[in-house]
Amino acid sequence: AQFGGGPGDYQLVEEEASDGQTRLSLVVHPAVNSLNEERLLTHLLESLMEGPGGNQLMARIWRDAGTLRIRREVPYASPRGKILPLHIPH
Repeated sequence: AQFGGGPGDYQLVEEEASDGQTRLSLVVHPAVNSLNEERLLTHLLESLMEGPGGNQLMARIWRDAGTLRIRREVPYASPRGKILPLHIPH
């Protein structure tokens, strides 16, 4: 709600970059207007850091490695049209 849109407008997508490293893209529907991408990424990382110490370490590693990024496109839907919070292409 803080950034606009609804749950179906956001989706984490695991991808493999050309260098073989795993990347996580936060796919955001283009209809979500006036999105501050930097603030959204900061919020995502801060949310991932909540909880046990392992979460904090993981989020710092992802931040330092540039693992997370934002892509503006329509989230992937399942064959039945459901948009899952995490999409891992086969």
